Amino acid sequence: MTQTLRIASALLLLLVGLAHAQEPYIAQIKTGLNAIAELGEKERKQHQALLDELLVQADALLEAQPQAPEALVWHEVVYEQYANFRGGFTGVKLAKQAREHLETAIAQDPEGLEGLAYLTLGLLYDRTPGWPVAFGSIRSADEMYAKAADIRPHGVDTNYQYARFLKSIERKEEAFRYAQKALEATPRPALEAFDKAQQQQALKLIGAQKDAPAK
Repeated sequence: MTQTLRIASALLLLLVGLAHAQEPYIAQIKTGLNAIAELGEKERKQHQALLDELLVQADALLEAQPQAPEALVWHEVVYEQYANFRGGFTGVKLAKQAREHLETAIAQDPEGLEGLAYLTLGLLYDRTPGWPVAFGSIRSADEMYAKAADIRPHGVDTNYQYARFLKSIERKEEAFRYAQKALEATPRPALEAFDKAQQQQALKLIGAQKDAPAK
């Protein structure tokens, strides 16, 4: 075996090892997201408890693989959820950290883990206050959501979240179209409850649109 082949084989084994090291943490994060999706809107204590558990898993994942794009993205998926739930200064602080990590991940993986990094950035720009408090921006949110939907056009989450955002800025015809795409998409096997909950919201969005009086 030549020296080049030895190096290539060693790198391949290293990458495989890194991927396997991340899997348990990511699997637990997905399980937690499914559990949150199954909670009722008033179950805030249970929601808080599940988010606290998710933070532990997300931090352990990032500690194990601090430079891996997949670890960075899933860590910030959790932090975005937590920032949105908590709000206030805590939420803003977490959102700023999440944005930095997502941009680092995208610099390494331009597809952003099949659009998930761009979707999470869209949520951050959408839900975070604007200047001078933080970096929230309707224009940037639109760009990130559109990029995520372009990368993964058949995703439940990419289409529903873009539909929800478009409805909020009165682009209702586009919102209806993306909500339809969310309903037609297949939920991800490891995030079935999480995606089905978003499909229920997409269905409500479509129903509200259909019931709205004509102008």
